[in-house]
Amino acid sequence: MAEEEFRLLRCALALGQFEVRQLGEVAEVSENTAQSWVKRNRRLLVNDGPGEERAGGRPPSGTQRGRGRPRKCWRLAPGAAEQIEARLDGLFPTISRAGVENPRSTGHEEIILRAETAVRNWRATRRGDRDGEARMLRMAAEAAVRTAWEDLAELHQATAVVPQALVQELARVEAELGKGEVPEEPSLPEESIWLANRFEQMVEWLDLRFGGVALGERADRFVGSVLVARARQRERRPLLTAAALAGTVWSDEGLAERGCSPDFLRRCAVLTDLVPPAETLRDVTLAIERRPGRGLCADMQEIQAVVLGLTDRPWCARQVEACNWLWKLRVTNEWDAHLSPPVLRGLLAAPDVQLNHVFDLLDGSLRVAVQDPLSLARPGRLRASAYRKCQDMLTRFGALGGAALGTLSGERVLASFAMRRAPHPAAMAEARP
Repeated sequence: MAEEEFRLLRCALALGQFEVRQLGEVAEVSENTAQSWVKRNRRLLVNDGPGEERAGGRPPSGTQRGRGRPRKCWRLAPGAAEQIEARLDGLFPTISRAGVENPRSTGHEEIILRAETAVRNWRATRRGDRDGEARMLRMAAEAAVRTAWEDLAELHQATAVVPQALVQELARVEAELGKGEVPEEPSLPEESIWLANRFEQMVEWLDLRFGGVALGERADRFVGSVLVARARQRERRPLLTAAALAGTVWSDEGLAERGCSPDFLRRCAVLTDLVPPAETLRDVTLAIERRPGRGLCADMQEIQAVVLGLTDRPWCARQVEACNWLWKLRVTNEWDAHLSPPVLRGLLAAPDVQLNHVFDLLDGSLRVAVQDPLSLARPGRLRASAYRKCQDMLTRFGALGGAALGTLSGERVLASFAMRRAPHPAAMAEARP
């Protein structure tokens, strides 16, 4: 198969020196398949025997494998690398027609293969007493991973589409070296600050990589996909999701004074949109859990920011699952009156919401939230908007009456409130007899 031939050629080129068994493992083929490939390509290989080496042809009889004898080791013959590269170039169009869901069957597999092979070589030396060699191979593996990220960045710049499966696979390889960490900061605000700074650093690196040209949203999307993949690999995605959602609220509540980029609001939206809505809801559920030793939020201000950030996502009002999640939050252990402003904000944006039920559900909590708001030095845009809607609803609720609200959408109710405001004083003067 062209795919197996491609993998075997690429692995032989990456390894340089190998046993048949090792070549099969790295190329993910059986040892018999790897042995057959070696026999077909003897002219490209040199057999390192226990006393002499011979290029091409039949290896010395003294190196034949038998009970207790060492395995034969092969390396590339002089000039073989160029021949292999030429054959790979010929095979690439065939391989590139494979599906993109499995990175092992894509034409971009070679981006990851060198890094994976370098990491495997380093890992193999750790099992033996070869500390000096292990240090050298680790440096080579780290360089190979960096090169792979650069290649993916170039692919993204050229096509604007890099399969997330490919990014996730490289994040897995990188994690074996302990690199690409998503740290768990002491608090969620500190995590948001780390995310803002890390995002800025990675975007600046991309811009420099491509000649100082600002790539804007294209760079944001690539960096976001890398951060999501790294967080998923280390089971830290709920933390990253919560930091990004809350970051949309905190972006104008003091994060700028902590050195966060003005682009952080846009980047939070890019990152959260890379996570499917159903997974985002699961992440938020884990983040706001209030049982001791669980959850990621220290207090109600942080929980409110996460839920408010969730309601700011455009898909939240359109997704039935998201509306149900907001509706059911009232009967969970995580509920607090101060969650009523973001819940009301989210449900008001939903189409054909049963507003009489919403007010019956939230009326008491809304009053507590408005009369005793969270202590904040400077509420930002999203938080202030949510509290204004609460105040407006409580002030004007009697204008329509709960039973009369029916299935009007929240935005239509707000519009009707605006229309019922007191007329202009000049108009009242004209109406006097």
